[in-house]
Amino acid sequence: MCFNLLNQIEAKSVSIATERVWNEPWPAIQVRYRNLTKAYFRIVAWDYEQRIKSRNWQADYLDEPEQRDLLARKPTSLGRSTCWPRRITKSDRKKSPRPRT
Repeated sequence: MCFNLLNQIEAKSVSIATERVWNEPWPAIQVRYRNLTKAYFRIVAWDYEQRIKSRNWQADYLDEPEQRDLLARKPTSLGRSTCWPRRITKSDRKKSPRPRT
């Protein structure tokens, strides 16, 4: 039990979120992390209107073929967020500006 608890406490985690509407003023990218020093992300162009018109679309879910399609696309910009070091048990978040192309 202690081994599993220690692994859970020391586990690295990250999630990246932003607004769905991208126009000026450009929204910040929110990075939530635990036990990390850096987080890297990339932005790809995507026709969201076409996705909405498809039969089985869900706003917050991508099926496996959609995930593969997005990962195969060339990024329009790349980003990096340097995470502030924290105690091992604490998660934190940071707002990062949108990477410029």
